[in-house]
Amino acid sequence: MTANEPESPEAEPSGITVLDVDDCTALLGSTPIGRVAFVHRGHLSVFPVNYAWADDTVVFRTITGEKLSVAKEFSDVAFEVDEWDTQNRSGWSVLVRGVAEPVTEWAEVERLEQLDLVPWAREEWRRMWVRIVPSEITGRRVP
Repeated sequence: MTANEPESPEAEPSGITVLDVDDCTALLGSTPIGRVAFVHRGHLSVFPVNYAWADDTVVFRTITGEKLSVAKEFSDVAFEVDEWDTQNRSGWSVLVRGVAEPVTEWAEVERLEQLDLVPWAREEWRRMWVRIVPSEITGRRVP
């Protein structure tokens, strides 16, 4: 399923439900932590980030380093969020595939600053913004 194709939830033989894009985007707005994954200099990296779902994109703050380098290269990335109830063996997962890009236009930075997205790590070290523009959004729910 892509971000442009509405699709109704379907149950797989395992009982796992495939989520439609609307359900996925609602879940993207429901949790503050996700994981961004990318290949940089030949190595796969996965980092937790606190983020926001804004204007149908994932945005997060960062510093100079791998995540910003990948964004400056407009590289392909994956972003994943989930929630699990281990006692009831249920949960959901949403995967966003897309391109990372730095947010450099001052008006856009000012608008993102209004999101009140405060980094968990020292804020003064996280002045730059990265946006992930989705090319595909998929999700699944375990009942």
